[in-house]
Amino acid sequence: MEEKVASNFTQLEKALRGERGTYVYTLEDVRQKIEQSLDYFDTSVQSRNLQHLQLLHNIYYVWKINQSVVHLAKELGAEEISSED
Repeated sequence: MEEKVASNFTQLEKALRGERGTYVYTLEDVRQKIEQSLDYFDTSVQSRNLQHLQLLHNIYYVWKINQSVVHLAKELGAEEISSED
């Protein structure tokens, strides 16, 4: 996820300079996998669950920032691709 977000910032910079052939990763599939991991919580291990929820909380904001970068880059002509590509 870190590599894809960093790449998106790089691609946004290129799009801002008017370069063609830029692309950005949506990370939608990554977000879905993380959210699905909530189904595997063991309620008897509360501190681990709390740490996991904190991680999800933090990742949510990274994902929202990435959405903004993707949107802006697309407005500048970048192509949107899946993070699995």
